[in-house]
Amino acid sequence: MKKWLNHTCFFISFSCSTRPERIFLYTARQQIVHMKIVAALTNPVHAARAQEQGADLVELRLALMEGDPLALVQQCRSGCSLPVIATIRSAQEGGQFFGDAKDWIAQMAAVIPLVDYIDIEPRFAAFAPRVKAAGKMIISSHHDGGMLPLHDLCILERDLRSFGDIVKIIVTPQNEEDILELIEFTHAIKKPADAPYDAGGVDRLI
Repeated sequence: MKKWLNHTCFFISFSCSTRPERIFLYTARQQIVHMKIVAALTNPVHAARAQEQGADLVELRLALMEGDPLALVQQCRSGCSLPVIATIRSAQEGGQFFGDAKDWIAQMAAVIPLVDYIDIEPRFAAFAPRVKAAGKMIISSHHDGGMLPLHDLCILERDLRSFGDIVKIIVTPQNEEDILELIEFTHAIKKPADAPYDAGGVDRLI
């Protein structure tokens, strides 16, 4: 990711609770270029360790941390030189943030100058111009506990693309047909995009 992730590439990730997220970067011809590792953190103290252990980026899950978001990001930056993703995941999409859009930007505003990427859900898309004006990249994301029909996935991707630089769609296929449909979707959409799936005990992977 960071500035070297441009519109000729997209990424597909997989993760589980015991390992950091792995990001595969592909060219438009779908040939693997390189793999990047994102460490999703719930404590900024762990950023330095993540860098020492080979992470390429860190994601700060701010809604899962206690304390002032600005202080948390500063703490991360003090011990880590990696690109940083700031995420405040709403309860509606599986996170622990229960506020409205005004509450979201009130918490996020102070950290925008200090990070490289901002994860924005559609309900907070009104703040995308503000993030872009600050020169930051937007990961427009949607998390769904089920599987969406192919038509709905295409509409969702279009809507996320309208305000984000990188599209991230998390769905949970229920059977092999769903997985095949998701693969068809990821093959057809514009890149860059991130469309991992959660298949229960199976790591997210495509």
